[in-house]
Amino acid sequence: MVDMGFWELALISIVGIIVVGPHRLPATIRSLLAQYRSAKQWLGDFVAKLEDELSLGEIAQQLPKQRLAKGPRVRKRVNGSD
Repeated sequence: MVDMGFWELALISIVGIIVVGPHRLPATIRSLLAQYRSAKQWLGDFVAKLEDELSLGEIAQQLPKQRLAKGPRVRKRVNGSD
């Protein structure tokens, strides 16, 4: 969260009252907080999907290495030269 002190909050409140008006300020704050939560949720989902894709990419890179590592042992067992 943003580190804000009393004077910063007081200044934001005064500017908000002047710009928006005292009657619409609570609704405006609720609307801004809802948009903030929505953006935060979207960003969290985006990061989670990106991390999933990156982990799948790492698995896809490791898969051919695993196949090559197990290949000679499987051939020996199939040919009977174990």
